[in-house]
Amino acid sequence: MNGSIREEPNGTYTFQFRHKDPRTGRLHNVKRRGHSSKRIAAIEMRNLQVSYEKRGPESGAQKSLSQYLESWFDIQKVGKAPATNDRYRNAVFKHIIPSIGSIRLNALRVLQIDNFLSTKLKEGFAEETVNGFYRVLNLALKDAMRWRFINWNAAQEANPPRPDQGDT
Repeated sequence: MNGSIREEPNGTYTFQFRHKDPRTGRLHNVKRRGHSSKRIAAIEMRNLQVSYEKRGPESGAQKSLSQYLESWFDIQKVGKAPATNDRYRNAVFKHIIPSIGSIRLNALRVLQIDNFLSTKLKEGFAEETVNGFYRVLNLALKDAMRWRFINWNAAQEANPPRPDQGDT
């Protein structure tokens, strides 16, 4: 990723570069001012470029999955039916957070989600119930992408259980 550094009339240095959002493909200009030397500006620019490449521009990715889900639940429950909120609350607070809530939002991987789902099946939960846990997690991670906390939804590539459709 390229960028440029220039000296301002007041003697400080400014850097700027273009960042391509991996989700939308749109280019964004990033500019930071007030660095005391060209060397410091170059170091700061490279650090910021690396962080954008790894997790995107938002700092919300540093939250744990637990912290994110708690705030997500409060936001999403507005306008939902009470029964829907009860199902979401159960999935989030009784199952997802105790199992994988300590993982950082931007560090969540497909294997961890698959392990969570298979553990719930081994604990005796019905496939449809475990699939409900998956749907809530997937919805929450889709919102995290929309809010640009993460660039990738690990749940989209997970393998949720498929309830039997009966004998055909």
